[in-house]
Amino acid sequence: MKNAGKSDEVAKHQATQRREAGLNERAYASGEVAKTLGVTTSTIRKYSIALEQRGHDIIRNDHNRRLYLDKDVTTLRNVMEYVTSGLSVEKAVKVEVGGTSHISAG
Repeated sequence: MKNAGKSDEVAKHQATQRREAGLNERAYASGEVAKTLGVTTSTIRKYSIALEQRGHDIIRNDHNRRLYLDKDVTTLRNVMEYVTSGLSVEKAVKVEVGGTSHISAG
């Protein structure tokens, strides 16, 4: 029974985060995104900082923690694919956010 109460607490907290951000869709914490994408939270943070520096907005809660929408998870996944193919994080972000059609890995 303790776990049921805890999951209710988590659901309420997440609903509060979405409401604070003015969202109707689900927002994910960095740990959830990291698990979904199979990387560490530090990787998510690194890519998020690079995305934000290029103008990609990631919402934050009242504790200044990032909350990721489905579109953000897709963007992160795309950046990861570019990096896996040989691009630097910076070039991968430029391709994804900047709309550049092609940048060579070299």
